[in-house]
Amino acid sequence: MSNCPECNGALGTRATKCRCGWKMPGTAQSFEPKAHIDCCYAGCTEGAICKVFTKTGWANVCNTHYPKLARENAKLSYSSDSPACIEGRKAWENSPDYRAKHGLPAKKRDDALEAELAAMKDRMAAFREPGEDLEEELADIANP
Repeated sequence: MSNCPECNGALGTRATKCRCGWKMPGTAQSFEPKAHIDCCYAGCTEGAICKVFTKTGWANVCNTHYPKLARENAKLSYSSDSPACIEGRKAWENSPDYRAKHGLPAKKRDDALEAELAAMKDRMAAFREPGEDLEEELADIANP
């Protein structure tokens, strides 16, 4: 056992630091900065900030090219053949907002869908919010 040179506290046989903050000289690991890693895009000499997985493998990309790669990956994941993506895309392309924006005529609903929507509205009419009955009674009293 030895003592700390600063606070004179007891140190273990293999101790390299003390509770007071003293550290044995030469025990800190030396820090070496990492080598410069170029971006994977041709002609780009900026340093890579991250490594991303692409369809061709891992790629080191810089701060300029990362957003471009992220957009490409988003387009790939959106255009995948998963049912959620296909249904979402169909729903968006058939929406009135999309069709109006692109100058397409509005789609007409088929009769089966109209019947289903009418039945749903009838079912929803049976459910009332608290106080709705009172509002209707007051409206009937005010307008005899």
